[in-house]
Amino acid sequence: MNSGFETRSLVEGILRHPLFYEGSRMVIPPVVYCAGLLRARGQTVQTNAWSWIGTETGQRLFEPPNVAGWDYTHWLDTSRWSARFQAINYALMQSTIDPSDKHYPVHETPSQAVQRALERLGQSAAVAGSR
Repeated sequence: MNSGFETRSLVEGILRHPLFYEGSRMVIPPVVYCAGLLRARGQTVQTNAWSWIGTETGQRLFEPPNVAGWDYTHWLDTSRWSARFQAINYALMQSTIDPSDKHYPVHETPSQAVQRALERLGQSAAVAGSR
């Protein structure tokens, strides 16, 4: 589909502009990302899966290229992004609804689905509506 917009030139202009590279780094290391996921969920490390998730995200603590074990120049690698989504799956693993659950309402409305999801996550509709 041709929108008439030149996306390539826009993205190229952003990525080539010197201001894009000034200031502090805005990408957090994978271990900080994973710890933040767990903290936001009120969880702690309960499985050794976080070790291989760390490796998949590109970080092996206390290994080269530095003690952080992470080369920040590789953060845009597609496999690293995939691993970050895998980390989200593991953080939410205890909160997901089994798709084979026979008690799931077939004719659920979108607002009912949102309400059910919030209840599952332990949040009220009032809290969700204030965001």
